[in-house]
Amino acid sequence: MKRFLLSICVLLTAALAAHATEVTITASDVTWTTAETHDTYGEGIKYTDGTVTIEIYANGGQYTPKYNTDGYLQVYAQNMVLITAKDNNVVGVKFDFASTKYSKAFTCTEGSGSLSGTQWSWTGNVGTFSAYNEEAAQARIKTFTITYASPSSIVEAPVFSVAPGTYFDAQQVELTCATDGAQIYYTTDESEPTAESTLYEGAFPLSASTVVKAIAIKGSNKSVVATASYTFGHKVTTIAAALALADGEVARFDGKVVAVYQYSSNLYVTDEAGDYALIYGSLGKTYSNGDVVPVGFYGTKKLFNGLTEFEAEASSFAASTEAESAVSPKTVKVSDVTTAIQNHYVRIEGVTLDPTAKTITDATGSLAFYNSFKVTLPSASATGSVEGIVSIYNNLQLLPIVFSEGTSVDMADADAVRIEAGPGVIEVRGSAASIEVYDIRGALIGRSRTTQAGAGIYFVRVGGRTSKVVVR
Repeated sequence: MKRFLLSICVLLTAALAAHATEVTITASDVTWTTAETHDTYGEGIKYTDGTVTIEIYANGGQYTPKYNTDGYLQVYAQNMVLITAKDNNVVGVKFDFASTKYSKAFTCTEGSGSLSGTQWSWTGNVGTFSAYNEEAAQARIKTFTITYASPSSIVEAPVFSVAPGTYFDAQQVELTCATDGAQIYYTTDESEPTAESTLYEGAFPLSASTVVKAIAIKGSNKSVVATASYTFGHKVTTIAAALALADGEVARFDGKVVAVYQYSSNLYVTDEAGDYALIYGSLGKTYSNGDVVPVGFYGTKKLFNGLTEFEAEASSFAASTEAESAVSPKTVKVSDVTTAIQNHYVRIEGVTLDPTAKTITDATGSLAFYNSFKVTLPSASATGSVEGIVSIYNNLQLLPIVFSEGTSVDMADADAVRIEAGPGVIEVRGSAASIEVYDIRGALIGRSRTTQAGAGIYFVRVGGRTSKVVVR
C-alpha cells in the first residue's frame, strides 16, 4: 500500500535542452508599458522584445504591479507573472530580487520553483509560464532570466510509474518518456545521469531507500533530469520493535496501540506490553484516553533533545472506532523516573510542587517539571499527587496532566478504590463500579471518574459505599 511523506516530491533539476536559448532581462534596462486588461487577471504591466514577453497582473491582489525607478519591479501579494517566448516553449525561469527582505516564493501553475537567497528558480516545459506571489508582502524583482527552446528540440523528462514516497513492500519501477525515439538513462547512487549511465531496458526492483535520477536523450537533445526519492520503512507490531529502529528509520505500527494523552502535536500511546511512544505531528485526528488508534499509521524515528519520538505522517492516521478501558498511570517515586521510562504515563504521590523552582519533590528526591500542557497548577507551594508524562529536554522532566492537593480517601475493598479531591475536581481511581457524586444538598452532579466541583463538601458513592470529601 502506498504511503506518502510530505517531504518527498519529484524534483526537476537544472539540466536544460541542448538547443535552448537563455536571455537575461534587467528591469531597469527595458520599457514597461500598461498591459491590456486581462479577462482573468485584471490590470497589469508588460514588456516584450518581440520574442520574449513578460506580463504581470494584479490577479485580485490589493495592488497592481509597477516599475520602481530605483531599478526593480514591485510585484505584490497575489500578482501573477506570465512569460512566453514566441514559437518556443519556456523551460527555465529565474527571478533575482533586490534584497533578501524582498525575496519571495512564487506558486507555479505547473511544477514548482525554489527560493534560495535572493533568487527564485524554476525548470520545466510549458508554452506559457505562470506563477504568482504567494506571500503577503511585495517582491522586488531586478532581473528575469528566461530559457526557452523550440518544441521540436525539447525532450520530455522521464516519468516514474511508482510515485516517490514511503513504502513498506518492494516495488517495481518503470520509466517512460513521451518523446518518440528517446532513450532513458538512470542512476541509483544520487549522481547525475548521462549517456554513460545505466540504459533503461525494463522495470527494476527497489526494496531499500533509494534516490533514482533519470534523463531522456534523443540525438544531441536532452531532457531535464527527473528525480524520485523512495523510502522503505519497517512494519512493526510492538512499540518495542519501533523503538529498536535506528534514528531516521520509518516505522509502520501494525499492532494494537491505545491512546493515553493528546495535546496539540503530542500523542502518547501504549501497547499491550506496557511500552510507550510519543507520536509527534499535526495528525488532523483527536484521540481520547483508551481509544484504539487504527493500525497502519507510521512515522520517522527521531531524537529531539534527548527524547525519542516518531514524526508522524498525518495522512496515515484514521479516526478511532474502538475504545478500551482508560489507561491508568503507573505509580512511581521520583527516584524511579529515568530515561528508561520516557514518554510513560506516571503518578507520583506525596509530592511537594514548587511553582517557583519548577520542581516536584518526594521522600526520594526532586524532579523538574514543565507545564507543557498548560494545565492549572498551584500558584504557591503545595502538597499532593501529580500525574503526567515523563519527558526529556536535555534533562529529565515531568509534564503534568493533573495535580491533586487536599483530601485523599481510601476505600479498602477488593477494587482498591481511591477518591481524591483537588482544586475544582473530584477524581475516583481504581474502580469499575458505578460512580455517583452528590453535593451537600443531595443533588447529583456527576457519574464519571472525574467530576468538576467548586469548593465545598461532597459525597461520593462508589458501588454500595459512600465517602465524604472536601474540595478546597
